[in-house]
Amino acid sequence: MENRQKNRQIYISLARVLCAFAVVTIHANDCFKEFNIEGCWGIANAIETGLFFAVPVFMMITGATLMDYSERYSTKEYFIKRIQKTVIPYFVWCAISVILNVNTFLVYYFFINLFGVYLCIPLFSFIRAEYKEKVINYVVIISAIFNYFIPFIYEITKNPSGLTIPFDIANGYLIYALIGYLISKRDISLPIRLISYVISIVGFILSITGTYYGAIQAGELIETFRKYTNLPCLMASVGVFILIKEIGNKINNEKAIHLIEWLSGYTFPIYLIHFFIIELFMEEAFGEYVHLLTYKLTTPFFTIMISIGIAWVIRKIPVIRRILP
Repeated sequence: MENRQKNRQIYISLARVLCAFAVVTIHANDCFKEFNIEGCWGIANAIETGLFFAVPVFMMITGATLMDYSERYSTKEYFIKRIQKTVIPYFVWCAISVILNVNTFLVYYFFINLFGVYLCIPLFSFIRAEYKEKVINYVVIISAIFNYFIPFIYEITKNPSGLTIPFDIANGYLIYALIGYLISKRDISLPIRLISYVISIVGFILSITGTYYGAIQAGELIETFRKYTNLPCLMASVGVFILIKEIGNKINNEKAIHLIEWLSGYTFPIYLIHFFIIELFMEEAFGEYVHLLTYKLTTPFFTIMISIGIAWVIRKIPVIRRILP
């Protein structure tokens, strides 16, 4: 039981680290927003869309770690922890971005969706243990069909007037938290894992090729195949989280475990700080070279190291360290 719990924490930590790296890489991939088929946009599309799992997988981590919070502490304590760990840092760093004239609002939008998931979790946490997985499984299946599959088919066939049945219980990002919880609670068999990997690969192919050819036809970037709340992203992200869990469960090297857990402790500060570094230092330092592949591949590592260094210093300062929990 102890080894199983330890492995569970390793794969959660590993998922956090991979998500943080993916987010930094995406935000260093700025030329993706400027469609130009003759430039580096094709590579930028592969990087951006290939790492698009970061936000959904982070939401899955949230579901995996918080859906059973009522077994550990009260709802009052749950909200106090959420306010201390995310709400207060969010507003503080938004204020810092205004002072430094760095537009982080397009990056921090993630928090607003996360806060919405936080508000929904207590509704599921108090479902009786013997019914919880069944209820969540039902919600996920119905939501995947009516909120993801059918709307996506209508969108790509340009049939917006098709019949839809609203299922608002798990609309938006909540479905990822629910899926994360289900994956965390179950030992997934090899055949199911293989099927999920195939589905994930199909999701990635749909996202990358759909975004690429859609942009060529429209002459501009379109969102049909790359929205977080869309079928290709859902397909790709579920397989990624299952794969991370399987990899994490097989990690036994103590040095690797220590490194993963150490890095995991800095993932939230990395998310808060990294865009300041990219905007204020990296893009200024590299100038016109920001469109080069070498910049896109090396900048995330430098940005993460600098973010960790800044976070380490801030965490040594009394009171102020609360802005980087």
